[in-house]
Amino acid sequence: MPLTEGVFKKVLAQLIKIFSVLLLLVVFNSFLQVLIISQSQDIKHFQSEIQILKKDISRVKVEMASLESFDRIQSIALNELGMKAADIYDYQWIEAFPVVKTPTPKTNLQVAVRDNLWERVYQWVEEIGKTMAQSL
Repeated sequence: MPLTEGVFKKVLAQLIKIFSVLLLLVVFNSFLQVLIISQSQDIKHFQSEIQILKKDISRVKVEMASLESFDRIQSIALNELGMKAADIYDYQWIEAFPVVKTPTPKTNLQVAVRDNLWERVYQWVEEIGKTMAQSL
């Protein structure tokens, strides 16, 4: 019977090894499942915090819009600061001093053309400004 006992011991050793590996895999799988559940709970917690913060952001945006409204600023200026609304006679139009143009000696023809071009642009912009000032 020693032959069958040796085979039995080898088979038993193989079964113990297989069972040990399977048990190790089950423990490892359980550990992974616990880790996944923990991570999913963290994700749910963070998602709820995100929703709360989104609501806070929208509330703050509405509050900012109400604080920046023209009507609110005007009522504070009139009631709390004692300011009054300006009427047409409170504005004063001030005419700017005329620009004195001093002739510059032109030594080079290309420089003269360039100065003449910039001078024309300046005059054109000045005329537009005068026209806009007179239209008010």
